[in-house]
Amino acid sequence: MQAKQHSTAISLQHWNTAMMRHWLSLKQVTLLIVSLFIAASASAAIITPTHVVAFGDSLSDDGNFYAATGNTSPPAPYWNGRFSNGPVWVEQYAAGQGATLDGWAVGGAQTGTINNNGAPFDGMTTQVANYVAGLGGGGVTNASTTLFTLWGGANNFLAMLPGDDPIAVLTGAITDIGNMIGALAGVGAQHFVVLGLPDLGLTPSKIAEGAAAQASASAISDVFNLQLANLLAGAPFSAMDITQIDTYYLMQDVVANPGTYGLTNVTQPCFDSTVPSLCGNPADYAFWDPIHPTAAMHGLVAAQVPVPGAVWLFVSALGLLGWTRRKAA
Repeated sequence: MQAKQHSTAISLQHWNTAMMRHWLSLKQVTLLIVSLFIAASASAAIITPTHVVAFGDSLSDDGNFYAATGNTSPPAPYWNGRFSNGPVWVEQYAAGQGATLDGWAVGGAQTGTINNNGAPFDGMTTQVANYVAGLGGGGVTNASTTLFTLWGGANNFLAMLPGDDPIAVLTGAITDIGNMIGALAGVGAQHFVVLGLPDLGLTPSKIAEGAAAQASASAISDVFNLQLANLLAGAPFSAMDITQIDTYYLMQDVVANPGTYGLTNVTQPCFDSTVPSLCGNPADYAFWDPIHPTAAMHGLVAAQVPVPGAVWLFVSALGLLGWTRRKAA
């Protein structure tokens, strides 16, 4: 399946920043500096990309599944073939950076060659292989300003059957991600963003299944992210410019503190095709359907990707702390 390349001229959806309008205590400033330092050092080189190349599943699909079905699925009220009510996170991120998006992600993709929707839809490993093949034996053009994003793994677990070994599924998914990064690095890719699993136990789908299903999904998500971190901390990945995004903590914090993010409903889907029903205020919801986030939630994910401005904020925060200490003295 051939990806489509386009310029993203989409208005970013801004999340609520009310908390940042309050005066910060010395302790809060210190915590802010620590968090900014972590964000600034999470990547070897925080770049302003001119190109973004995205691989993944429905969480990053910018219309590929829709195009492959003759523009029929997902149907309205899904927005322009996205599995959401608006642009997905990588579209919002690329637009914010003024970058061209080359999207290869396909809804239903597992990390390997399998897609939960069957042929002709690609798994992530096939997406990467097709991208590499499309280079015709050459390397990545404009590699120094091209950012590669990979987000997947959820469909590996959603496709599990009774009796399947979750550890084997997890190990296979992590191995796939490592192999994909290696394949891309082999053709000159330099900068990567790899997103971990969100807390799948907090999705409306798992909430409806009950506490046991929630606990199991949360545990799988957590272990997956730990193993992903272990992979990226080891050779040869530790020497690469790879930023891991913690969507697990983000989802937990959004659910625990929805008002901070400008949301009011973080447990129910805005749209439920089984009823069917559609909420009147999707911008207030975290979930569009029982498993997919709204455009507002996608915007929160996009905001997690470090940008060069984070370094300026870090330096500014250091100066603020010094000023505060001098004033206290």
